[in-house]
Amino acid sequence: MAFNTNPNFYDNGSLSKPPRFSRDNFSLWKNRMMLFFEGADPTIPEYIKNGPYEPVRIIVAVPATATTEAVPERYVVKEIRQWSDEDKKKVGIDARAKTIISMALPDEVFHSIMHLKTSKEMWETICVQYEGTTEIQETRKINLVRQYESFIAGKNESLYDVHQRFNCLIIDLRTVGRTYSNSEVLTKLLECLPESWDSYSICLKLTKDLNSLSL
Repeated sequence: MAFNTNPNFYDNGSLSKPPRFSRDNFSLWKNRMMLFFEGADPTIPEYIKNGPYEPVRIIVAVPATATTEAVPERYVVKEIRQWSDEDKKKVGIDARAKTIISMALPDEVFHSIMHLKTSKEMWETICVQYEGTTEIQETRKINLVRQYESFIAGKNESLYDVHQRFNCLIIDLRTVGRTYSNSEVLTKLLECLPESWDSYSICLKLTKDLNSLSL
């Protein structure tokens, strides 16, 4: 039986194993992790975004009397022994999210977040460490747009290599929220090709609807 020896095969994870953490392709890893979260439990992304479920009980309001003031309704955190089966299930979702995050990380990265109590704290800390603050993300977006605008084929670079490099740039732009139409992307790619491809580029522009083509 043949086995896939490509290291990227293992890095991308599987249905039962989260994708392995990648510093160099953090945005892609982050997107894969969100898909893995959804596959493990559709509610996990909500816990990652809003924090864990906390079981509480309601203490009903007490109306005022002739000798006492009214006491408003209030919520009190339940003791573990008071948890219902539904409480246990919801609390377990955040525990599962923390486990998934921990399994995806190498020891040196996990060491920096293992003291955190919730999956939301763990996820946000990783994102700030490797994706940066809002200001850093905006700077990265600007730099990627500049790379797109100045993109050209390298000397003696094959069409395949140009396409692969350009496609990776488009993916990176999408991860930071910058998208272009099919027509814009294909026009840009055709314009960056060397002069030896001019006749092909012109024919393609004249005979094809670029919006109907994909990169």
